[in-house]
Parts: sequence; C-alpha cells; structure tokens
Amino acid sequence: MKILLPFFDDSSLLFAARMSEELTRRGHDCVSYYMKYSRDAAQISDRQMNANTENGPDLVAEEEALSTEFLRSFDAVIVCRVTREIRDLVNNKAYMAEGKRPCFIAFQPGLEFTPERGVRNRRNFDVVFLNSQTDADAYGPEITGRGWKHVSWGHPYFLKPAELRDDRGGDIFFFAQAISPVTYNSRIHIAEVLRAIALANPHRQLFVKLRHLPNENTDHVHREEFNYPDLFKDLWEVPENIVFSACTMKEALARASLALTCTSTAAMDALSAGVPTIVYTDYVENYRDRMAGAMQRIFRDSGIIMPLKSVLYLDYRKPRMSWLERHFRDETIFLELLRVVSKFTMKA
Repeated sequence: MKILLPFFDDSSLLFAARMSEELTRRGHDCVSYYMKYSRDAAQISDRQMNANTENGPDLVAEEEALSTEFLRSFDAVIVCRVTREIRDLVNNKAYMAEGKRPCFIAFQPGLEFTPERGVRNRRNFDVVFLNSQTDADAYGPEITGRGWKHVSWGHPYFLKPAELRDDRGGDIFFFAQAISPVTYNSRIHIAEVLRAIALANPHRQLFVKLRHLPNENTDHVHREEFNYPDLFKDLWEVPENIVFSACTMKEALARASLALTCTSTAAMDALSAGVPTIVYTDYVENYRDRMAGAMQRIFRDSGIIMPLKSVLYLDYRKPRMSWLERHFRDETIFLELLRVVSKFTMKA
C-alpha cells in the first residue's frame, strides 16, 4: 500500500518519522510530505529535520492546498495533528463520498490533555485511533454514534514494553516540555530539583533533554518562554554532571537508566522502552498549569506519579499492570491499521 504521512511542525515530523519506520518495515510505501505552506505550519529547523529524516522529506508541498488529484495515488493519509487544509477535505461531504480517494486516518499527537477537543477535531475521519482503552470507553459511544467507519485505540509511541527494567545507576534523563511548567517560579523550582539531584549523584550524568534549542522554532504554537539552559546560566554555576541535550528521543532512551518528567509525552516513550520513569506534577504553582491536572488525570492509576522527596531520592515505582494494559498496545496495532486500510481500498 502507498501511504502519505503529512507533517508541518516538529510534533508531526516526529510522528511521521515513527509511523514511516513501522510501516516501511512491514513492506509498505510511505511518503513523508512536508506541508511547508500550511496555514498551521511552524518552522522546523534543519537540525530537527536532519535528526528525524535520513535525506529530508520525500516531498515538499509547493502550495498551501492539498490537491485531490495528488491524493488519488495514495491508499491512506495518516496524521496525528490535523491542519486546516486536511480538515477542509474531510469536512467536504461531496469529496468524502467519492469512490477514488484515500482512507483518512487520525491519531493523536501524544498525550491528549483536551480529549473532548481532540475527538471533535477528528469527527469526520474514516478511522480514528484514540490514545487509550480508557479514552475509547469514555468517547467511543459518541464517535460511533456519528457513524465513523472505524474507531480503535493505541499509538505508535505507546507500545507495550518488552520488559520493565530496573535503574542501573547510569544516566538520568529529564524530559522537558516547552510550555509546562508554565510559570517562571515553577521552572526555577524544577531547575533547583535537577541541580539537587545532580549534586547528590556526582557519579551520574543528568541530561536535560530539550524539546528544542533556545531560539529554535520560535514561531511554534508551543513557544518556550523560560528555557532551562538560560535559567541555569542566570542562577548558578551548572554542575559538571548536568548536560543540556537536544538529541533524538531514540538516542535518549537508548542510554537512559532513569527518566524524569513533569508533563511530557516522553513519559510514555520511556515506559514503552522499559525505562524506569518518574512523573512529578506537584511543583510550585502547578495550580496555574492546566497540563499538571491533565497529567494527574492520565497517570492517576499508574503508580509512577511521585512526591518531591521520592523525586529527590530517585525513588521510582514500576507502573501498575492494570494501568499499563489500558494505555499500551502491542504491535498488532499496525496490523489492525493496515487491515482497515486494505478493507477501505477494496470497497472504494
């Protein structure tokens, strides 16, 4: 099958790269398509593009619109974030009623902090994958009531871990999120926590894994106001074992012995890789951060949200299996995806 993977910012680039890797490995023709002129497009730096694509995107859009003639050659269009151009297509009843068109499939870009809006933005797609069995139970009846063809759950980032490892005493990775914690005081608090951990563990490197470098992607919808390198530079001498890194997620997870985060989807990536993971949401002024509450809701039953004392002592817990089973699928998610596309193309 021939599958189009549109992207327009760093989040959708990461998704397209991951989905392409999984489907290409299964023998399908995946085309990455940089929607450079989308009304929703945000700058992608050369560093990010090179880190996540071997030779750049397969195609770069020459204009804002997605031509229906161009789309005819594809069996499926798979997205995580929905641009206005794609939304215009799937909301066009006449176009969606045509026989020769691709199957439109929507995932979610990562952890969904506003699930109601996420469902609403995907309501006219042929296929929708929600993030978890919990979300499918909560929103599935609404979706199926609208007559959508196929609704399921799962995400290419959220695959069941082969094993849940123990902390080996190696590198610690803190996965930063661009806009959360949201206030200056909460960011200072997190920086103090990281500094304390580094000073208490001089034999371990603590990597602050940045979403992007300072002054990179400044037009992104998630613009980072208080970046960690500048906070450290302004306040203290940086401990020798703290490293600021913009390496890829794959590189980070390959060397991480322990993962820390506040509200990043990286918590799911780390768990999927079997890395011991701590989620910390009880930071200063967290009541001003809507993501803190959403993170607490998603991870409420996981067992890995830890208080400050546990964070400082790197006291982690393995996730509860009941929670893991409702949020992580095995690789049959890709077989289901391809089966649905095959069924759609046979009917077209």
